[in-house]
Amino acid sequence: MVIESSYVSLRELRFHARHGVSPQETVVGADFIVSLRLGYNIERAMITDDVRDTLSYADVYEVVKREMAVPSKLLEHVAGRIADAQFSDLLRVWLLSAYGGFWIDATCLMTAPIPESISRAGFFVFHSEGEFGYTLIQSCFIRAAAGNYLICRWRQLMEELWATDARLLHYFQLHLMFKAMVEADPVAREEYGRMARVGEAPTHVLQGYMKEGRAYDGKLMAEAASGSFIHKLTYKIKPDGGAHPPTFTDRLWNGPEP
Repeated sequence: MVIESSYVSLRELRFHARHGVSPQETVVGADFIVSLRLGYNIERAMITDDVRDTLSYADVYEVVKREMAVPSKLLEHVAGRIADAQFSDLLRVWLLSAYGGFWIDATCLMTAPIPESISRAGFFVFHSEGEFGYTLIQSCFIRAAAGNYLICRWRQLMEELWATDARLLHYFQLHLMFKAMVEADPVAREEYGRMARVGEAPTHVLQGYMKEGRAYDGKLMAEAASGSFIHKLTYKIKPDGGAHPPTFTDRLWNGPEP
């Protein structure tokens, strides 16, 4: 049996907050109890026995505490803020700034080891191209050393914004904040300028085949795998199940034939 995932459970966290509609709720506030269960991959920690490869209860608590401090009329809105993409955005930057390492989205497929040049880098992200080139970076794979200026400054800007406005102002808010940072901050701009420039196009080849509904082709799969060590897939396209021949989606979801 192989164990690859586990959960961090925080139960009955108590916060005094000003959520609600009435003056009593928004001025005086009330006590709230929050419980959550967060899944994460523990495979690396099982091998390394290194606390830096685990998910810290304290860091998860700080994220929840920060969101609870932002007043909302509805509790559903608070829960949504904690659980949605903004939580993921804040969590990835928070953890990398504190502990360093890699953030890899669950929808990514690894077909080769991470290149040593990236593993040794103080900071690395793929560059956005094409339709979404204006976002500057891709966030599904981030490499950062603990305390790296770029990741720490990015975290600081995110915290400053969400301390006063927790709304998701743009789907690519995380990316655009990074872009604004390197444009306005001379130190960030210099650090960013030293980073290796690698475009994201090869990481999206397999996702393109999924969207096209293309029949699986081993040669095309090998070519895509040789173009990048990591591939951003999508959970939004489900396998057909009865497709003949099978599509890329079928194979990527179900794995190769035995």
